Amino acid sequence: MVSLFVIGEKNNREWLANADVLADFSYSVVPTFEELPANVSNSAVYFDSLNGVSVSGLSKLIRSGYHIFLNNPFELTIGELNNLSILAEEAGVYVFPRLPIELKVPVAVGSTPLVGSVSMESPDQIEGGAWRFRCLEAISAALSILPYSVKRIRCVSGNKQLNSSVFMGCHLEFENSSLISISISNVSERNSLLVQFLDSSGSYRYFEGSQENGEISVKSHQEQFSQFLDVCNCSKKRFSVLGLDTISQILHIYSEMQGHFALA
Repeated sequence: MVSLFVIGEKNNREWLANADVLADFSYSVVPTFEELPANVSNSAVYFDSLNGVSVSGLSKLIRSGYHIFLNNPFELTIGELNNLSILAEEAGVYVFPRLPIELKVPVAVGSTPLVGSVSMESPDQIEGGAWRFRCLEAISAALSILPYSVKRIRCVSGNKQLNSSVFMGCHLEFENSSLISISISNVSERNSLLVQFLDSSGSYRYFEGSQENGEISVKSHQEQFSQFLDVCNCSKKRFSVLGLDTISQILHIYSEMQGHFALA
C-alpha cells in the first residue's frame, strides 16, 4: 500500500480527508518537503502548490524514490518539466501533474483520425493570470481527446494591442493525422467552453455547465488523484511520463499562440 504524505494548505487537507479515494489509504501531513522521511518504500507526496519548493528539491525526492502528484504543474517551465521527466524515468517513479481539464471520452475515440474544435470565451484581461489559466484549460481539453502527441502547430497571425478584443487561434495536427482547432477570445461577458469533434464512431459535443453532454464529461480532481494512487499501488508497474509530456505540450502550444495574437 502507498504511504501518502500531503504538503498543502489546511483546506486541501480537508478535501483529501473527505475524498472517497482515500478510504483505503492513510496519509500524513508534513509542513515542508524537507521534513519527509529520507528512506522510503512505495511512498508518494501530494503537492498542492510548489511555492517555496525548488526544482532541486523535487529532483531529490524523485531520486529518493518518491512518487509525486503536482496539483499545479504550470508553476514549472518546460525545461524543468523535461528534466523531471528524465529523472523520474531513471528512478522508476511516477510524477503525475493535474491537468486543468481532462475530458473523458468513449474508448472508440482516437481509433481513427478525427476533426474537432475547442472554443473558449473569457471576459478576463489578457495580461492576467486568470486569462492564462483559461487558455491552458482550452489547450488541455483539446489534448485530452486523443492519446497522441501533436506533431504540427499552425497559429493565426496578427498583432497584439492592449485594451482591445483579442482572438487567439491555432490548428493542431496530431500523430494519427487528427485535426483540432482551438479558438480563444475575450469578447464574452462570461466564461464558456465548447468542444466538438467527429470521427468514424460518431459526433460528440461538450459544453461547459450543460447537463446534456452525452458521453463526454470532465475527469474530476479526485478522479485524477485516484488514478495516480492506483498506478502507484499497482503490483505490475507500467511506468509512464506522458502526464509531464502533456503539460510540456500545453505550455509550448500556449507560448506559440501568445506570439500570434490577432484582433477580433
